Amino acid sequence: MTNKIIVVVLCVISYAAGWGFRMLTHVCPTAEPEMKTEVKYEADTKTEVVYVPKYIFTLSKVTSSLIDLIFSMGALILVMLITRTPFSPYFLLFPLVVIPLYIFVCGMGFFLSAANVFFRDIQYIYNAITVAWMYVTPMFYPIDLLPDGLRKLVEYCNPMYYYIQFFRDLVLYRHFTTPRIFIGCWVMAFIMLAIGLGVFKKTQDNFILYI
Repeated sequence: MTNKIIVVVLCVISYAAGWGFRMLTHVCPTAEPEMKTEVKYEADTKTEVVYVPKYIFTLSKVTSSLIDLIFSMGALILVMLITRTPFSPYFLLFPLVVIPLYIFVCGMGFFLSAANVFFRDIQYIYNAITVAWMYVTPMFYPIDLLPDGLRKLVEYCNPMYYYIQFFRDLVLYRHFTTPRIFIGCWVMAFIMLAIGLGVFKKTQDNFILYI
């Protein structure tokens, strides 16, 4: 029974981590300058142009992955019930991991969507970077297996480490995470959001020249 619980818990952690990287791989849409819709009436034909804020397209990509996670959690909970895995009260704090991760991915989405307009090859380069990033992040192995120099680099400079470790503490170790991890999640999220919004806002007027 103990081995079964460990397997399910590891699946939960891998699932959440994989969802985080899935969000990261879907945050590089081509920014659209505007969206037009034609509205026709029976008595009188009228064309109305509706201007949609450019950031809506990036937010829709990231939010769709978030909704996908919410619905997928039902299947995950069902597996835990079938295997009689005990639920920890700390599992209910799962939103505290998702919210800063969502903010972080939104920021990265704004940055990548803007960069992709000017440098089309960035979407292919980023896919390769994401794969390497996933293996550097201790998802399927404990961070203690890494050499000391690389371990410290991952602990302090890898944003995904904070989110993975936070979720691991809640589900696997069944306790709240350390203040450094908790604060680090939010700091990384808002730093990335500030960078992404800054780049997007500064370059959005030039999108039409490259699309």
